[in-house]
Amino acid sequence: MFRAVSRPRPSPPQFLVILAATALPEEILFRGFIQNCLMQKFGANTRTLLVAALIFGCAHLNNGPQPLPNWRYMILATIAGAVYGKVFQESSSILASATLHALINTIKHTCF
Repeated sequence: MFRAVSRPRPSPPQFLVILAATALPEEILFRGFIQNCLMQKFGANTRTLLVAALIFGCAHLNNGPQPLPNWRYMILATIAGAVYGKVFQESSSILASATLHALINTIKHTCF
């Protein structure tokens, strides 16, 4: 009478594809280039982190379902960008922020 509910599970290949195709290129651009340039010019502070996160969020205005621009997705991407940026600031590693970015995107694609 009762059926077991199957839960979606992310697969390692899915994570690796997201890491290579989305997370790493975005992190190289937004953390390695944009945030890094802002930090070199203005210091590694909260303002530079938030400006880089806002730029990241604005780059995601065209994501998601209609209507465009998708302000909700932009706000979520800005928050995520702040977290990825903080990881980058603390670790000085694009790989660290890209891994977190890929993990979040994999969970999003798997569960939602």
